[in-house]
Amino acid sequence: MYKKINSVVFYLMSFGMLWAQKPSKADTYYFQQQFTTAIEAYMEVLEQGKLLSKVQRRNLADAYFKVKSYERSAAIYTALLQEKDTLTPLAINDYLRSLKILGKADTIPSVISEITSFQTSALKNRLQLHLDNRKEGNNDSKLFQIRPVNSNSAFDDGSVTYYGDSIVFASTRYENPDIVGAGYYKLYKAQRLEADTLGQVFLFGKLRDDFPYHRAMPFYVPKLDRMFFGQSNTKGNNLLLDEKGRNTISIVSTNSLGNSNIQSRFLLTDYSTSFYYPFYESTSGRLYFAAELFDSYGGTDIYYVETNNGLITGAPVNLGSNVNSPANEITPFMLEGSLYFASDIYFGHGGMDMYKAEMLEDGSYNPAENLGTVFNSPKDDYGMILQKEANKAVSGYFVSNRDGGEGGDDIYRFHGKIKPGESVIHLFGTVSNFRDSSPVSKANIDIYRGVKHIGSIQTNERGYFDQVLSTGREITLKVSKAHHNIEYREITNEQIKYLPPGGLVFELHNMLDYIDSKENIIVANVAFPKFEKGQFLISDAMRPILKQLAIILDRFPAMQMRVEAHTDSRGAKATNYILSQRRAIALRTHITELGISKNRITYKGWGEEKLLNKCKDRVACSEAEHMENNRVLFVIHNAVSLGLVAEKEQE
Repeated sequence: MYKKINSVVFYLMSFGMLWAQKPSKADTYYFQQQFTTAIEAYMEVLEQGKLLSKVQRRNLADAYFKVKSYERSAAIYTALLQEKDTLTPLAINDYLRSLKILGKADTIPSVISEITSFQTSALKNRLQLHLDNRKEGNNDSKLFQIRPVNSNSAFDDGSVTYYGDSIVFASTRYENPDIVGAGYYKLYKAQRLEADTLGQVFLFGKLRDDFPYHRAMPFYVPKLDRMFFGQSNTKGNNLLLDEKGRNTISIVSTNSLGNSNIQSRFLLTDYSTSFYYPFYESTSGRLYFAAELFDSYGGTDIYYVETNNGLITGAPVNLGSNVNSPANEITPFMLEGSLYFASDIYFGHGGMDMYKAEMLEDGSYNPAENLGTVFNSPKDDYGMILQKEANKAVSGYFVSNRDGGEGGDDIYRFHGKIKPGESVIHLFGTVSNFRDSSPVSKANIDIYRGVKHIGSIQTNERGYFDQVLSTGREITLKVSKAHHNIEYREITNEQIKYLPPGGLVFELHNMLDYIDSKENIIVANVAFPKFEKGQFLISDAMRPILKQLAIILDRFPAMQMRVEAHTDSRGAKATNYILSQRRAIALRTHITELGISKNRITYKGWGEEKLLNKCKDRVACSEAEHMENNRVLFVIHNAVSLGLVAEKEQE
């Protein structure tokens, strides 16, 4: 809306230019925003062999910029600078934007240095300030869902405000293009329905609907039940023009919309200055707006005035250089101390980009941050409004003429897990089973900063987790689930910033994958080699299995084990008992030497007490049958407390 080219001035003006002569026909076209016609008129002057003044050359460069003839615009600006012409801050910004669009961004630092060598020190400081303070908000698209609303038209739709269960917005749509006022912005209303859809669009019936010119930029204040908006200045039924043929915009407020006789009051009006995008902050009673006043840093700046229930009681206050720049700043909106606005400063992603600045305790603002490519496109993006929802989420609307829209400007709806531009850590990823990569659902992820527990999340049925945290020191994640190992991982902010597309990946070991039931007891599921007859020394074949057991015990710190050794019935019972004890002790000792605490491992030698088959004394058996009884079991001693088996099932 702000940057459209119309025959009446509704958008940004270039104010304060000094003229030594009466404006020419070309100048009049320029001030009336008829840029294409102005260019033709200026070129006609040149074809007649006449010269353009420096002011007219600046106008011509600006007109070329407005019609997106960036190469011609940049060429004129370059020539003016070679002549040491003192350009306005806004013109310099447009020149730098042209260079960027033309793929010459690498020349911008040297151009700034050259410009500031003969411009004012104040401009040099402002350009350097905004260059040095460039910051980008959270660019994680997973935090936000953005889509166009279903009620966009083939015309321009924008400048949205909440109005109860509806929205009110400005649009140039008209069913009958021949009616009075066609082509000008009017206010429309649409109900907000479920699933983020809008109902049928109607003219906003609370205001006189026969006003033939611009009425746009609405902001509704529930506390006052008033609508603030921008409106063309008129005299009778005609546009009111200043001495240069320009029409300007005033900020107007209604009385209570519940009143049977709704009237409008002009709050900010000047026939040579436009006032844009009112926003009323109910807590402070301040009315914010955009305008180009005597102390503006460039084009339009954002200001506020003190009010008494919406009636102005103070002079405009500029929000300062951390918000306002040598470019244009528009569309202020505040939520919880965060100021959202749009700017066309040259180092943005497109034309108008959306930014956020935090209000400090003394009422000033920290340097503004670009909302990033999640919200800003290569085109114009502006007019963000938002509201809080449950669980720290937000939703809102903004306006964009990005590719793929229905018309010129379109309205977009968004949902976010955080406020746009909020400095956060976005944790997301998966937990899967180490053995088969199957998802681990209901795994717990506990989050710590130092020793302080700051949050918990749980994986869904797909093993996926997603959490947003405030920024701060590095964090530690503890990933766990019953019958699984616990994994700890330290994560720095830098690591999170560059997470792979799939996020963090955790693989947990399921204790159930490492156990089995044998002889009616729960044991470690390992294929342990047999001891040779009469031997109790650890063989080479046993060592890798014992190491595997140590790894299992290390992986599951709550697990306790009992080494049980058995012999066959050959030989004396006492000898077999002692042999089994020696085997169990040797195995336990080897595991503890691998780093497992003795307190977690007990041992038991059973001798020939628990034979598995008929091979008792004086029973003829084959070697294979005897070796079946010669075995070792690694019993999960605390299987009951681990919840692996009922108490009656574990001896």
